[in-house]
Amino acid sequence: MLPSSHILSLSLPPFIADHIGWWVAGLIVVVGLFRVGLKDLLRLSGRRIWAIGGVVFDESIRKRVLLIAPLAMLGVVIVGQFQRPTDELEAVRALTKFCLFATGLVVVVTTIILTCTNLPREIENRVIFTIVTKPTTRLEIIAGKITGFARVSAAILLMMGAFSWLFLSASEWQIRRNVSAQLEGNDVSVGKRSTYLHYRDFGLLEAKTLGTPTRFEILARPEGPDQKRWITANGEQDLLVPFDFTVDDLFDNRDPKTGIGEFSLVFVAEVDYARTRAAGQRGITPTFDDQVDLTPTTGLAPTTGPYMGPIPFLTEPQIAGDPMKQPLVVSVQLFDPDLFSAVPASQFNAGKGVTLPMDQRTGRVESQMSPSGAGSVLNLFTTGSAPRRFWFSIGGGSPAWDFAVRDGTAKAMIVNPATGQVLREFSPAKDPSGTSLPYWARGRSGRLGQQIRGTTKPGENPIAIAKYRGTPVAVSAGGDVPVELVVGIERSGADLDEEDQSPTTVEVEVVNTDDANAQPFKTTIHPESRQTTYFNVPSSVVKGGNFDVHLRCKTDGHWIDFSPTSLSVVIGSQPFAWNLLKSLFVLWLMSVLVISIALLCSTFLSWPIAVVLTIVMLLGHWGVSQLGDAAQAGIGNAWANQLFPNSAPKAKAVSSTVEGLNKALNTLAAILPDISQYRAAEAIQRGISVPFDAVLDALKVTLGYGLPMSVLAYIFLRNKEVAP
Repeated sequence: MLPSSHILSLSLPPFIADHIGWWVAGLIVVVGLFRVGLKDLLRLSGRRIWAIGGVVFDESIRKRVLLIAPLAMLGVVIVGQFQRPTDELEAVRALTKFCLFATGLVVVVTTIILTCTNLPREIENRVIFTIVTKPTTRLEIIAGKITGFARVSAAILLMMGAFSWLFLSASEWQIRRNVSAQLEGNDVSVGKRSTYLHYRDFGLLEAKTLGTPTRFEILARPEGPDQKRWITANGEQDLLVPFDFTVDDLFDNRDPKTGIGEFSLVFVAEVDYARTRAAGQRGITPTFDDQVDLTPTTGLAPTTGPYMGPIPFLTEPQIAGDPMKQPLVVSVQLFDPDLFSAVPASQFNAGKGVTLPMDQRTGRVESQMSPSGAGSVLNLFTTGSAPRRFWFSIGGGSPAWDFAVRDGTAKAMIVNPATGQVLREFSPAKDPSGTSLPYWARGRSGRLGQQIRGTTKPGENPIAIAKYRGTPVAVSAGGDVPVELVVGIERSGADLDEEDQSPTTVEVEVVNTDDANAQPFKTTIHPESRQTTYFNVPSSVVKGGNFDVHLRCKTDGHWIDFSPTSLSVVIGSQPFAWNLLKSLFVLWLMSVLVISIALLCSTFLSWPIAVVLTIVMLLGHWGVSQLGDAAQAGIGNAWANQLFPNSAPKAKAVSSTVEGLNKALNTLAAILPDISQYRAAEAIQRGISVPFDAVLDALKVTLGYGLPMSVLAYIFLRNKEVAP
């Protein structure tokens, strides 16, 4: 379909502007068929269309186009011999990618050449003279040629599909046999054993449906009955509180010249905090559930944990010299909707944190942004009054403390900096049902996502928690549910990535949240960086679809990178052959689109130019999307500032020219088909079941573009002199 509501900047009703592509496509079809070609439409015969398609198919077969398929198969086999995969699964995925790439390439190239050369050659050889003198309409000619070439592409796809299935099945059988031999000979590393067991039991040609977490957080400890989310204050974690602001919320009564009001933004929250370690106490190894109170004025023994005698009085120099004996300091920052810093950290409390009393366990965090940061916040708003999502980040710089923000206590206020008067007050963002969104605890950023630190010290392991709610896990009687984990692993210290080859140990605990009496499932795995690690969970633990997965790294000096998609639960599967068939159907839909565009181009151009134009139309939208920021509005000013920083007239000329070309490029790309919607190949390469939505998206593009292109081809052919 023609998807851009921004093709023309006209004042159109929303129900038209939001679906302008479908309106244009529908207008072409209705006018072309019911206004221009009504007589031909009434005479339309399916028998004649099929007969014309049969002639096109037979002619293509006589040209021996099907011989291209065996050549492509041979190329796949040869290329597959030169691959250097990192593991067995990567080998199968690479072979699958080669097969699908070769299949798509053969089908598209063959279809473009056959379709673009067919009609011009018939006109040149005067074959079409015989056809148009028969009781055959030009609408039937167009429909018949599309049918014939679609049959050709289907034949090629079936041949390539059968080869792909046989080749991949044979390759997988060979790999599984080698895996079984290594398992039987105990020739498998600790990190790969669970993965090899999965390969042996479930195979490598899979078509899985994966369930991803509904929520993913990095915490200092699991949530207790009070549902508090504790994070460590050592700089490795922070807590994000979402707020939705409009420009008028923050900048009411703005200055007419600067657009900025004189105000300060204040964040307030109540926090609970507690010691995580017995600072300086030998022999005490408290865990999160075995905390030791330690204040600078106490001379009593610890209230919990092993009794080691009275804690000595701590002097101020001792407190200052030992970070484990210092008070909790909490800092606040403001992030934009993309989680980048909205204002410098120095804008809150002049860059100083909020110090909480050591002799208490609850406190109030109040951090004020200086008025000078208002301009930075204003620049984050675009035109319009739609709210934007901002995040207040709460973190700490005191290693010996954990803290948690009390639910319902966080709020933001607009304060007059001169009088301290509260002008407006805001609550955290709410979901569509009106419920406040939960706070989000996260770890520090790594290469692949959020990180947790590994340590062997009890009670000091941060924990990654993946929450699954309403996940439709397919539970079989007495069976296990496979779980996939893909993480990145970093090792602290210089050049230790090559020197430190010790396995990374991760403790996994799965807790059923529906049944408090159910025993959690615990296991230990040894993942490898950026490779899929498998482990099985008893079906009884995940029954009901509501469960949490806790992961801790137990190896000193190792950091594990997690993302929300790092942990996936297999909730269903289907035969690989059926998944391959769905992928081939998506490729066939793409070939029908190619046929429609190529046939249109061949009605008014010579075949070489038609080939080039067809390729441009297919790749135009994708090419512009690859430009990214280089094709966004405002690129003209960037060019002008670089080329002519000191000449305003020249800079304006360059800016207006570049912006005009950029707008024309985006407008052209917007009316071209988006071939990225034919994305089934990516799913099958990853061993994931091709979703119905992917097939539906491909069908929409084929109908939305292919049908109007075919109607235009009919109109051009109808008005083209092809017979005396």
